[in-house]
Amino acid sequence: MRIGLIVNPIAGMGGSVGLAGTDGAQRLERAIAMGAQPTAEHRCAEFLMALSEADSYPRLTFVTAAPDPASDVCMQNDVPAEQVALDPQLAASQRTEQAITALLNSSVSLIVFVGGDGTAGDVLRALYAAGAQNCPVLGIPAGVKMHSGVFAVTPRAGARVIQALADGGLVSVSEREVRDFVPHAQHPDQMQVDTLGTLLVPDLAAYLQHTKVGGFESEPLAVEEIAAHVLETIDQVPCVILGPGSTCLAIKQKLGMKATLRGFDIFFEDASPCLNATSEQISQVVARYASAHLVLSFTRGQGFLLGRGNQQLSPQVLRSLQWQTQVTIVGSRTKLNSLDGRPLLIDTSDAELDRALSGLVHIVAGYEDILLHQVASDYADKS
Repeated sequence: MRIGLIVNPIAGMGGSVGLAGTDGAQRLERAIAMGAQPTAEHRCAEFLMALSEADSYPRLTFVTAAPDPASDVCMQNDVPAEQVALDPQLAASQRTEQAITALLNSSVSLIVFVGGDGTAGDVLRALYAAGAQNCPVLGIPAGVKMHSGVFAVTPRAGARVIQALADGGLVSVSEREVRDFVPHAQHPDQMQVDTLGTLLVPDLAAYLQHTKVGGFESEPLAVEEIAAHVLETIDQVPCVILGPGSTCLAIKQKLGMKATLRGFDIFFEDASPCLNATSEQISQVVARYASAHLVLSFTRGQGFLLGRGNQQLSPQVLRSLQWQTQVTIVGSRTKLNSLDGRPLLIDTSDAELDRALSGLVHIVAGYEDILLHQVASDYADKS
């Protein structure tokens, strides 16, 4: 799992000298003049050291921007990290945006940032500017008063979240608010807490939060909830390609389709369905409909997402889809538990594509119930 790591070196400096934060050059200068000391790098080191104690630690790859304190912290604590180069002349907020873009281009699955509400706002703006608002993030708290919901409780708690993801645990992803102090609309000389937007955050607290029967998931009910969630998601989509399997079959039936269990069926908003579609038919449809949406599940026990029973999806089609917006993966918690923590597997006969599609994916496990899980091109990718 590739993790992008960013540290805001001035986050939290104002706390020890009674300032609400260190946003802005004047407030930072005042904090330094009052004797404030940096704390964010220490918080980052605490997070990394806690994570290094986990068995899953060798399976993680950190990617940092340079110059950025994250690179220094990794080096000082003997944490191997890849580096992407930044322009050293950029302002702090610009550097965050460039760092986010560079990390996304380096195929990170998750971005961890160390800072406060101001840093969370910078990350929010950078992700939306890059069109990558579906990339999950996790904040390691290093600010003064953090009103945003994107932070772990402590650096060690953040390490436990990453450990659970690396171990293949069932970790939900939640939409959390980013909040910060901004000038009051009617009284510019006063400050108020405002919501800037939302980011997706891995959340350990939501295990079996939607469907419970005696403490265990009711899989038929979970499949019903999955179908209901997907139907809302694809409501305005003119063309939906639904893969094989019983979970996808439930969605097909909800659409009123005469459907196949083991084939790809294509549902059109303005035409009759195409049942048991071939690779060529799927390619033609994807070329014709720029917003075509693909719904896939995976094999129980084996965990194959691509390459077993769905070879109708050619590498060309898979490359043409925007996976964050055009692909929905479905599967109940019970089905995921059958993997015993192993990643989902892909085998498209294109090694470069397999590597590109590896990482963390969102899995719809119920109604408004989204999990994060690893995808790998080989079991060896997890060792």
